[in-house]
Amino acid sequence: MTTAEFHSVGKALYGPRWQRPLARAIGVSDRWVRRLAAGERQVSDHIEFEALKLLYSRRNEMTALATKLGKRLVH
Repeated sequence: MTTAEFHSVGKALYGPRWQRPLARAIGVSDRWVRRLAAGERQVSDHIEFEALKLLYSRRNEMTALATKLGKRLVH
């Protein structure tokens, strides 16, 4: 995962102030996330995997909510 992709994931999950919430969610320090975001460190496979799990989880939550609300409109 590139630094730009890391930024995109963080912003997609948590908005413009994404670094601290992402750090908490993946179990690392916010200082570490700031280093990754600054490109000072390479995003490890573990961090990428955890971030992808969060994205898929959020996607599933959003899909379930959209399905529930969509059913109300049809009936």
